[in-house]
Amino acid sequence: MRMTDYVKLSSGRLKSNFSRADELCKVLCGEYLGSGKNGIRIIASGSSYNSSMAARNYMQDKLKESVQVVSPDVFTNFENRLPENMFNIVISQSGCSTNIIESLKFLDRQGIRRIALTGNPEGDIKDYADVLIDYGVGIETVGYVTMGVVTLMEFLMLFALQSAALKGKITEREKRISLEHFENAILNHADVVRTMENFVEKNKMQLSQVGPTFVCGNGPNYGVALEGALKFQETLKIPTMAYATEEFIHGPNIQLTPNYSAYIIDDPAPRERVYRVYQGIRKVTDKAYFITTRNDLNDDHCIGIPKIEDVDIIPILNVVIFQYIAAEMTDELNLWNAHPYVKEFEKMISSKTDDYTDVQNRLKEKLNDR
Repeated sequence: MRMTDYVKLSSGRLKSNFSRADELCKVLCGEYLGSGKNGIRIIASGSSYNSSMAARNYMQDKLKESVQVVSPDVFTNFENRLPENMFNIVISQSGCSTNIIESLKFLDRQGIRRIALTGNPEGDIKDYADVLIDYGVGIETVGYVTMGVVTLMEFLMLFALQSAALKGKITEREKRISLEHFENAILNHADVVRTMENFVEKNKMQLSQVGPTFVCGNGPNYGVALEGALKFQETLKIPTMAYATEEFIHGPNIQLTPNYSAYIIDDPAPRERVYRVYQGIRKVTDKAYFITTRNDLNDDHCIGIPKIEDVDIIPILNVVIFQYIAAEMTDELNLWNAHPYVKEFEKMISSKTDDYTDVQNRLKEKLNDR
């Protein structure tokens, strides 16, 4: 299957997982409430880190508690003591991330219960976790993950919503309304995919002029910017930098030339200043795009996203833009293969355990058997 196929399949997986949210989140909710902890620390890397950053605002809003997101190496070696009374969740979609396994070993040495989320319960992570929870991505065999990104966002948000109700932070009525808003939001996922099909077909020549790229977003959309940058780096093999919008205009913008591309993500609640940043970039390069729920802009470089009631869910929709462009343009330009010398790098050091390839092959066999 192609990467684009998984972007499209995500719409159905989001709906399916939403319909069984109680079942999916039950174990993690029980562990969190039973821990007596106040606040959550998510330990994750790569796309799992980016998904967590995108879900963080929603989680904090519902729980009324601090939610931290930290990379495994930083957690293990530098920042693991404060705050002390936090509930730790370790995440690896592949189940084979070496740095995640090191953080689980560290937790074990500290006598801290090891709670792990994964998209692959058969990965090596199973040997290091006290509680292993499948967050519901299903089988995704393309290494540059897409379906796992949005389903992890959804899982973390729904976990926070359910936990907030169980802890009395929100009423049952508030939970019911939030669930209605959530369902309405994810029903728009397929619409965004169709929007991107048309956008890429219309702008293919311009999108094919790959070069240095900026992705900017604020709040939950900063997680989207991080994931968009990562996807472009992995697939299109171009230097892509992610910034909060205000940070971008405090120096990084000075390097802009007509050869650069830029994607500016409007705030979840649209803000004129963010649009003006996009307009400023268009004075330097025509390869600039504005992602927004606004419908009052007559600009063919604007990518329209449906308006939703709970704006903190918007990353599930906005991330589709970058997933689809990365998948389609990498196919179009035949850029899947890395430079041959990268193989020498991977011989020196790897982010995955030794049996990662075997694990992926087993997943592909499962998929073929269906």
